[in-house]
Amino acid sequence: RMLKNSDDLLIAESKASRDFLVNRMGYAAGKTKTIYNGVDIAGWPISKLDRQQKRLELRLEANELLIGTTGRLDEQKGHKFLIDAMARIKDQPARCVILGEGPARKLLEERIRKLRLEKQVLLLGECSDITSWLSAFDIFILPSLWEGLPNSLLEAMALGLPVIASSVDGVCEVIRDGQNGLLAAPKSSSALAQRLVELLRDPALRVRLGAGAKETVVDKFNLMGMIAAYEDAYASLAAP
Repeated sequence: RMLKNSDDLLIAESKASRDFLVNRMGYAAGKTKTIYNGVDIAGWPISKLDRQQKRLELRLEANELLIGTTGRLDEQKGHKFLIDAMARIKDQPARCVILGEGPARKLLEERIRKLRLEKQVLLLGECSDITSWLSAFDIFILPSLWEGLPNSLLEAMALGLPVIASSVDGVCEVIRDGQNGLLAAPKSSSALAQRLVELLRDPALRVRLGAGAKETVVDKFNLMGMIAAYEDAYASLAAP
């Protein structure tokens, strides 16, 4: 707080974060700039080999779809609402994996046991081969309660995955509902379940949203575009 007025430039990864910094934290609007995150896998294809291997590891049936998410196990990420949503769609041929580690693991494990979802929802911990898992997913879901602009969402979209995300903060700057993904109300397991059923029952919708997601990231959230924006920001700051 003592030093913030001495900043020459503050970069936020989304307009929502910039608004928070300016309107809530008191940073100077003229010194605060938005530069969207970019991911280096924009345009990459899904690995058929990785997909096959991961599905074999999980012993998925041919008709089972794999729902996945990545992120630390923390209240912010809203995993408990995803678990509750999975309990609502037990009749669907789908399983869910949650990649990541964190302080909420014990509570999430207890919730899974309470709802008898040990076979439907798997907590797989930290994984170094995230892109391999993304290749195995049929649907990526981000049930966060608040977010800036998560790279996990951009990476999933970059590979052409259909995504479902909570309608919070910077997420709404990326996802256009029904065009490149689906939005769901935060803190609502019923909303997540409804959107999941839409995708699980409609292969054509998954393909269309996945294509829209990939196009969005390639066009607007690629790594080189982000680097160029940072270079421009630094150059303008250094100019006499």
